[in-house]
Formats: sequence, C-alpha cells, structure tokens
Amino acid sequence: MPLTIPTEPITVVLDPARWVRGTGSGSSYLLDAEGGMCCWGFACLALGASKDEIAHESTVYTAFGDAPLRLDLADQYEINDGVGFAHDVDRVRELNRNAEARKLPVRFVLKEA
Repeated sequence: MPLTIPTEPITVVLDPARWVRGTGSGSSYLLDAEGGMCCWGFACLALGASKDEIAHESTVYTAFGDAPLRLDLADQYEINDGVGFAHDVDRVRELNRNAEARKLPVRFVLKEA
C-alpha cells in the first residue's frame, strides 16, 4: 500500500520505549525484529504503511522505492542514529528543525510518560 502524503505536516508520536536512536549511523531499521523503530518507522505507520511493509527495511526508499516519497531522508536518518545528542528532546528538536527546513510532511513529538 502506498503511503498517504499529507498536504500539511502530521504529528508523529515517538514512543521512547520503542524508538531506536543514537546507535550510530546506519544501524537502525524502520521496524526491527524486536519491534523497535527509527523515527521514520513511526512516520511510515502514521502515513498509512503497514508493519509488514516496513519490517526489516533500513530506509523509506528500500521499503517503497521512488514513490510516493521522492525525498532524500539521509539527514533525518543521521539525526536519528547520531550519537551526539544527550537528551531525546534535543534530538526531536533537530529532527523537526531539519524536517521544517526541508518541507517534510511530519513533525515529531515524544510520547508523554
């Protein structure tokens, strides 16, 4: 099923218990075998993808090819996987700053405890 791309950014809630981040470049999946996800795994589900479509995929491109997201998300993956953030709120702030600058259809928030 193709992703539904909104005309206005949607809010994507990141669950810290399932969010895989800060593990080093290229080491996370949209959805891993343990149920962990990078930020764009959460985004794909919010945009209409199924868990089967994103399981064990490293990028939106490997899961869906060129369509419908013709976006270079390398910066987003680097922010998600980067080890230079002391706090989740700082990582989310940088993901959103980058998403807004690049006109990506998402805004990330942390799930309330």
